[in-house]
Amino acid sequence: MDNIRCPNIISFYGACTETGKYGLVMEYMSLGSLYKLLHEDNLVLTWPERLSIAFQTSNGINYLHQLPEPLLHRDIKSLNFLIERAYEGYTVKVCDFGLARTRNETTRQSKSDSTLTCTLPWTAPEILRLERHTDKSDIYSLGVVFWELATYEIPYYEYPDDVIRASVLAGDRLKIPESTPSVFRELIKKCWAQNPNDRPNSSDLVEIIEKPIQVRVIPKIPVNARWTQNGVTVAGGNEKSNAINRLWSPEGLFIDDDQTMIIADSSNHRIIQWKMDDTSGKIVAGGHCNGNQLHQLYYPTDVLTDKETDSIIICDWGNGRVVRWSCRSGTTQGEILVDNIKCWGLAIDDQRYLYVSDTSKHEVRRYRIGDKNGTLVAGGNGQGDGLNQLNWPTYLFVDQQQTIYVSDNNNHRVMKWNEGAKEGIVVAGGQGKGNALTQLSYPRGLFVDMLGTLYVADSWNHRVIRWPKAATQGTVILGGNGEGRGPNQFNSLRGLSFDRHGNLYIVEFGNHRVQRFSIE
Repeated sequence: MDNIRCPNIISFYGACTETGKYGLVMEYMSLGSLYKLLHEDNLVLTWPERLSIAFQTSNGINYLHQLPEPLLHRDIKSLNFLIERAYEGYTVKVCDFGLARTRNETTRQSKSDSTLTCTLPWTAPEILRLERHTDKSDIYSLGVVFWELATYEIPYYEYPDDVIRASVLAGDRLKIPESTPSVFRELIKKCWAQNPNDRPNSSDLVEIIEKPIQVRVIPKIPVNARWTQNGVTVAGGNEKSNAINRLWSPEGLFIDDDQTMIIADSSNHRIIQWKMDDTSGKIVAGGHCNGNQLHQLYYPTDVLTDKETDSIIICDWGNGRVVRWSCRSGTTQGEILVDNIKCWGLAIDDQRYLYVSDTSKHEVRRYRIGDKNGTLVAGGNGQGDGLNQLNWPTYLFVDQQQTIYVSDNNNHRVMKWNEGAKEGIVVAGGQGKGNALTQLSYPRGLFVDMLGTLYVADSWNHRVIRWPKAATQGTVILGGNGEGRGPNQFNSLRGLSFDRHGNLYIVEFGNHRVQRFSIE
């Protein structure tokens, strides 16, 4: 065990032996087991945190399975994954190798001995039939752990052993809640397939989980964080043009987890992908002049990526539709997801619900992808400045509790709508158009960090303002030096986003560029 080195495997430091006693000295994990976290502490985990935990458990098991002399764990259960807090979420480590053996063991497991080397609720059907334990038996057990992550329930709680055995052997499985993201639901089903050959191996499992955990990064930014005051141009900035190293009146921005910018290059009627530190971008949608054909866009205003379908979703504002373009090579046109909507801003939550603002109906709707109608979640009571109204809503942010933040552009405020609320709460601005620290002027891009601090692109004030949770006024963190082209100036801010390190990215409509401000 002293040769095992993996960030998701517990470290062993030594052994203590006394007459009749034996103990291992191993790494301390302050939160205890995943079982304790889910079933005793009742800690509420977001879906990104749950997916991250699932990824780390799979990564640890994959390491064991891929060793030169592969190890099977043989007793995978939530009690045997230990948890520690990390800067971003939680660190998970696999423990308890007392029952693990090398895979190249002899197959002398007695079929007359009914003693199991694993724990019944997590036990694969082939083991109940007293067949040989394989790597796919470990995968079955992981599937049950994933079910615990999805439900917060103890598997087969209070069921008699004979009922559990009969159910598993018959191919019956625990019910997966409908609220479980589809990618995770399908993963659980694959892991606990009745036939071991239908289950993924550990390497496949790591690859499957890795994609959905990259959907969105919400950094933990210190309360008093500061950024360099002079920005660096990372896209465009060479006057307006349709050349691939330039932009023309860009609007929305999405920062992908692999440090790629996806930009709504609005007046070029295209979506452009720009790798960090590259001198030019790549057109990934549109770019065929403005038009309403499926290979065209007309003034796109916002964009985001959907890792599950390997695609980008676009607000095609000029055409009054939301479209999806595959990122796969050879894609020449998009498909319409929602039509007859003057969409401006987009957001997607951890359960893959899509949120779209409508500047014509002054509302925000939530859609299950593929649903054309959607559910009203903000505004929808006509154009106005009441708490149940919006006036030209543009950009959106949805947090992990499905709380919606809306840039209520013509009301010069940011509104917060809790899930199921009939009216919103003013969380920034709302004191009329102006440049005081209590005011905003046509707010656009916005972002809410893990502490609930709001960051707003205060467009016509040419500044970025930070508004701590429950604060009555904001503080200027960037800009505020008048309209201009200097590295510490802005000209009509639009999209705003952060990368996982806390660096801040600003889209400038008037300067046709994207600026990066590094966190200090």
